Amino acid sequence: MEDLQPNDFYAVRPELVLTAARCFGVRASILDGGARSLYNKAVALNSGKAEGRWGRHQCAVIKQFCQYTVATGSDACLPWQELVEDEMNYDGKEGIAARTGNRPLATVQRVRVKQDALQHIMEERSVDLHWLADQSGLPLRFLQAIHQGEWLDVATSTAEVISAALDAAPEHLFDYPPTEARPQATSSPSPQLVTAAGDARETRPLLNFRFKMIFIFLVAVLLCGGFWGWLISSRYQQDDLASSVWHMSVELIHKNIPLSEEDLTMWRNGGYLELRSNGAIGFNWVDPNALVELPYPESNWSFNDNTLTIKLSDVIYPFYLDEVSEQLVTLNSTKSFEMTLQRISN
Repeated sequence: MEDLQPNDFYAVRPELVLTAARCFGVRASILDGGARSLYNKAVALNSGKAEGRWGRHQCAVIKQFCQYTVATGSDACLPWQELVEDEMNYDGKEGIAARTGNRPLATVQRVRVKQDALQHIMEERSVDLHWLADQSGLPLRFLQAIHQGEWLDVATSTAEVISAALDAAPEHLFDYPPTEARPQATSSPSPQLVTAAGDARETRPLLNFRFKMIFIFLVAVLLCGGFWGWLISSRYQQDDLASSVWHMSVELIHKNIPLSEEDLTMWRNGGYLELRSNGAIGFNWVDPNALVELPYPESNWSFNDNTLTIKLSDVIYPFYLDEVSEQLVTLNSTKSFEMTLQRISN
């Protein structure tokens, strides 16, 4: 089902994320913000260190990750739908979050690649993968992965793009699931049923009106409930961060910054910080129960648009939070330092 909404949370298949990272040479150290969060979640799910089968991410976050698949000299990136789970594989049990009523995750329809048919039609057309990449606007490395059997199924939107470039029917190149046959009437209705139907027509307008009023009332209740749930969800995330205590560690990424080995070790081992409700930050290198408030507002934290921003003097760390997590990782605004936060208490 590809009635895609940008604000929906999608079921992201971790195997696809890791396959994309391998095919395009995407390293964790170069990822930032939401892209880093998506990749870390995929690694944790794939290794069994996180519960569940899918990552839960918004379209914007998936697109952030796909931007890292752009090759030098090209502007083509992996379609973001290629990381989303097939609707036939999603059971609906894992939703967005319990506090939002565990609303189901969005999915796409995926189809399996017919390797032999794709190879045959390319030979028949006397074209290669470079030509197909130019005509379709898809990354060459992605098409190579399909050709080599590394990428076995694709979103229907991708299948249609490839088929259009090759001037072929999508069903010829991709294995679409069969549509369910609709039951057909096989005989004429009996006279008794015709009479009953005629009698029912007299009361149908009144019943339709009542059903419409009931339907409108239920829709209004659901909309109000959804809006209230949205307010609670947004506020909960803000409140969830206030007064939380984290273990913080920092790794130097930009090796040209002059720091002593002693300082590097100290920051690598890290310390403890508290995000206080007034926006200030409590900190202690060794004892989470003896936190001292850092100078405010030189050091502070804030939360806006799903982004937790921690400012330590002149160094700013933005964490994009597309879902509640016990571990957060990001680069600072100059991409010189990588901070990891591990939650230890509320």
